[in-house]
Amino acid sequence: MHVVEHVALNEAMEPTPPPAVLAQTKYIFEERGSGGEAKIKMWVTSLRRDGPALVCEGWMLRYPHSSQPGFAEGTMAHPVSGGIAVSVGGAPGGTLPPIVEEHASTSCTEHELVPFGQQATPSP
Repeated sequence: MHVVEHVALNEAMEPTPPPAVLAQTKYIFEERGSGGEAKIKMWVTSLRRDGPALVCEGWMLRYPHSSQPGFAEGTMAHPVSGGIAVSVGGAPGGTLPPIVEEHASTSCTEHELVPFGQQATPSP
């Protein structure tokens, strides 16, 4: 019998901020295709005005476009017995794995901010 399991490492395994940051998070901000990034996602801990601009501050994931240098994609598997195949590469849509910025700031707009609330655990 020949069994091959497949494990893909992609956006489903997105890093999350530490509990101290989650406790301070007020909003989630996501933007696609801004500047040199395919996507950014921020756990917003504070907001401030800089003239007419709104600036979000917090813990951010930046997903660079895969066309940037350093993008690689591949698969590993045991050549004889099969085993577990692991695909390593960019997230769906041609992006690299995220870059974490612990103390980031970016311009944002109020309509792009989604209030952050911990999911309540359903009672049995």
